[in-house]
Amino acid sequence: MRECIVCCRCLDDVVSQGKPLNYCGVNPRFGEELDHEAIPPAKKKKKVMVVGSGPAGINAAVYAAMRGHTVDLYEQGPRLCGCVKMSSIFSPYHERYITYLTNLLKRHPEVHVHLKHKMDVNSIKAGHVDVVILAIGGDVRDLGVPGEDGKNVITSHMFLDMLNGDKPKVKGAFNNFMWWGATTFLKMYYTPSFARKATASMSWPISKNVAIIGGGLAGCEFGTLCMNTGRTTSIIDSHKKIGFDVGGSERFHMTTAFKKAPNVTTYPLTNVTEITSDGVKAVQSDKEGNNHKIFVPAKTVAVTLGLKRNDQLYEAIKDCAPEVYLIGDANEPHRIADATKAGYRVACSI
Repeated sequence: MRECIVCCRCLDDVVSQGKPLNYCGVNPRFGEELDHEAIPPAKKKKKVMVVGSGPAGINAAVYAAMRGHTVDLYEQGPRLCGCVKMSSIFSPYHERYITYLTNLLKRHPEVHVHLKHKMDVNSIKAGHVDVVILAIGGDVRDLGVPGEDGKNVITSHMFLDMLNGDKPKVKGAFNNFMWWGATTFLKMYYTPSFARKATASMSWPISKNVAIIGGGLAGCEFGTLCMNTGRTTSIIDSHKKIGFDVGGSERFHMTTAFKKAPNVTTYPLTNVTEITSDGVKAVQSDKEGNNHKIFVPAKTVAVTLGLKRNDQLYEAIKDCAPEVYLIGDANEPHRIADATKAGYRVACSI
């Protein structure tokens, strides 16, 4: 059963933005595709290589195979589902999608899955395929201030690297030892619910006093976890409102919870100038437009600025096959629903 992950994209598009009812986080055929009773068979059978196993990659692989193509799906880590395996820690409903996608691949054994295969230009060229679909996820967005690589700074890609079996590059002997230990253990056992419980009970790598730089959806979801686990939490963002890109159906409830929580402080209209071992230096604008230097104390600083386009591999291999596509967050960082739809659409186009 394909269960709802409560991303509310369907409601937000129609009610908040007046758009057609076309996007669903988990159902790629939702919307205009329902005009087609069946998935059209391919006019010519092709050899397809899909790199990346997030929602975009898995949907591309499955629907390409359903159309009759020969498909190989490559994932550099030991687990499927891309960033969803990490977002499920902070958004428990996303765990449903992991279950569905993994079962979907089991129901379609014609998709040949290759785990622990990091693909580069040479290995892609060696495949001699007709179609390459890159769904490798977005690149990390840098903050660009002194101290962003400090011992007390964590990013989403650190967690993703760890879940993919690669110890993140960090500073400090203690940090290196702890990240190595966590990475080694998670190679053997991992579920989002287990990680969620561990995060709630441990004070590493997330201390009891956290400053979150980035008040978009990622920062708000992480902030909600910190709030609910009793951590003193500060959310800093340059936009006028915290939760500026959160869907209208959940923004009110999320931001209201922050306002009511005694352990959460928000800092909108605030630009970070430096990260120190004791916290974050920033400049905040008031309602009159005046700027004030502030300092937000924190033992852990989490950078959650979202992703940016990741097209370096695409540019290097775009002439290696007759058809090469860049999809999902690698092409345009957005929401799960966009990645799900992108995978389906590219599969129907080849």
